[in-house]
Amino acid sequence: MILLFIYFLFVLKFTLISSFNIIGWYVHDGLNIDPIFLPENLNYSIYTHIKAGQPKVFPNGTAICDENDVITPKIVELAHKYNVKVQWGLGFSFNPANPNLEIIKNYLDSIGIAANNCNIDGIEVDYEWNNNNWGKIGFIPHKLSNLYSQLLKDIKIALGKNKIVSADVTGDVFLLGFNPWFNVTMLNNGDFDFVNVMSYYWSREGSLYKWQKDIELYKNIWKVDPKRVNIGIPYYSKNNTFNEPSWKFLNSFCPNIDPNINICNDVLFTGKNLNLNIGRLIKKNNFGGAFPWAANYDSVQFNNSLINWLYYGLYN
Repeated sequence: MILLFIYFLFVLKFTLISSFNIIGWYVHDGLNIDPIFLPENLNYSIYTHIKAGQPKVFPNGTAICDENDVITPKIVELAHKYNVKVQWGLGFSFNPANPNLEIIKNYLDSIGIAANNCNIDGIEVDYEWNNNNWGKIGFIPHKLSNLYSQLLKDIKIALGKNKIVSADVTGDVFLLGFNPWFNVTMLNNGDFDFVNVMSYYWSREGSLYKWQKDIELYKNIWKVDPKRVNIGIPYYSKNNTFNEPSWKFLNSFCPNIDPNINICNDVLFTGKNLNLNIGRLIKKNNFGGAFPWAANYDSVQFNNSLINWLYYGLYN
């Protein structure tokens, strides 16, 4: 009886500490392997979801498994060994202000079969409203966010049982960004699964201020269920010289960099301790998890991996 109780406590502890999402993209074109960061280099024991590839979508909206993509199947094979979910991108251009209903119908009629044929676990939609005049100024009318959310719901239904639908959404960056990009009630009710906030910020001093603002916006102003929100972290940098260098490229200038430093070769990046502290901030506020963008922008060289520090912050 005592051994059974100890086993129960162990299982309970494991369940509690395994509750965070860690969502990462493996950015690729389907044909060319990234020689610096192979699919085998992804830490599948840390990530819970990987976004890789997309369906092949014909002009009429019909979606099929893209047999020319040789990279996503490799990621699926590796990820599923660790029970990691793999999501596609949407695969076609969508504008809630001017939706093509025939294309959407054909997509919904075919996406479930396409995903099953490729062993894909869901769809992650990265629609950023930049093909929409409202979106360009950051103000999204509720009518449009409702239409967008309805598409997410419809995709989830079309995919079938146990499939995942999520969306990449804005942080607190627009002057007129009063409204969320999605219908909060629909998300909270589970009509789609979660959102990934593009909290792409940098701080030389390691300040958490901008991430805290996003947490405040989603949790206390928009009243989103925090467990359905994953907070973003950029694994790339903003710099005119290198044109948004990824950390896997930039870190070669700063091997084994001090965990407290957030600048490398005069370029800001989200350093090791900053990743750790963002993880702790997510945990403290009971959010769903983290969205480091992108997974294969991290480093697997020079003792400079960032994802390990984020993971430690979430679980310690």
